[in-house]
Amino acid sequence: MTVALSDTRRKDWSRNAYVESLYEAMQPMKVAGFSWLRAIFGAYDVLHLQWPEHLMRHRSATIRALRHALCWVLLVRLRACQTPVIRTMHNLEPHAASSQAEARLLRLLDSLVVSRIWLTDPSDYGFTPDRDDEIIPHGDYSKMCERLDNSASPALAEDIDLLAFGILRPYKGIDRVARAIRDTEHIQLLICGKAPDPAYLAELRQIAFQAPNIRLEPGRVDDETLVKTIRASRSAIAAYPDLYNSGVVFLALTLERPVLVLSNPSAYRLRDEFGPGWVRVLDAVSAEAIYDALLIPTPPTPPDFGHRTWESIGESHRALFDRMAAGITPNS
Repeated sequence: MTVALSDTRRKDWSRNAYVESLYEAMQPMKVAGFSWLRAIFGAYDVLHLQWPEHLMRHRSATIRALRHALCWVLLVRLRACQTPVIRTMHNLEPHAASSQAEARLLRLLDSLVVSRIWLTDPSDYGFTPDRDDEIIPHGDYSKMCERLDNSASPALAEDIDLLAFGILRPYKGIDRVARAIRDTEHIQLLICGKAPDPAYLAELRQIAFQAPNIRLEPGRVDDETLVKTIRASRSAIAAYPDLYNSGVVFLALTLERPVLVLSNPSAYRLRDEFGPGWVRVLDAVSAEAIYDALLIPTPPTPPDFGHRTWESIGESHRALFDRMAAGITPNS
């Protein structure tokens, strides 16, 4: 049986519902959590990369340098053993590397990738999948939500018109949303999540400080609080200019909350799949467009994730990992 090595430590799987659901769905295939000892000296057939940059980063310059050195050793091992590397593309383009050394290591790791897993069709954005690539969609967050629904803590009493959540990065355009509605008293916006960029956090703070209808709650939000916050909201917004894939969208839909997205190919695909009542496409980030989208009636039936079951997602991953481990390609 194929043995896969994840680039995420086993103890961190529970902090990311996508990772936890995916590897559970891939059973009975064995997927091992990452450790440098296992990566360099352990026995595995496939290396699965999702966020390889995390292997190299650390606040401490000494530990960061050590991780870079270990990455070089890992590259030697992968080449020597001819271990297939499979990468899940959570973004069309990786987040900016923190240094030239990191960028070089990421390029070298990427040169070893034999197959990429795209979460939606990349051809909409000018990317042509290679013959060994697969399009395997993102699943829902039902397992995480069911687990948290058993919590005894009370629901939040507040009523939020619009919620922007997740990691607060400039490319997501949350500042544009805040600026668009800061003079619109009848739209209450809550922004919550961790902001890795201090300058961007300061920008969001300044906007929120000047707008009584905008509340900013920076910092990591635990899953239980996040689910309760989404349930207390009328709608979520993910107005990324270059939306390709977003866990924000699927978590909100899992919790039966409509999502406002900015016009682009992925937005229209999602609208066609889930319906215009659940995925509301904005032609522009403006107070008028956002207000009109909030007025759209919410459908009486929950969003249909029928084409995104974890059973089929796990089966597709297993089949791909088995093929790559065996060196089988579509034209073999």
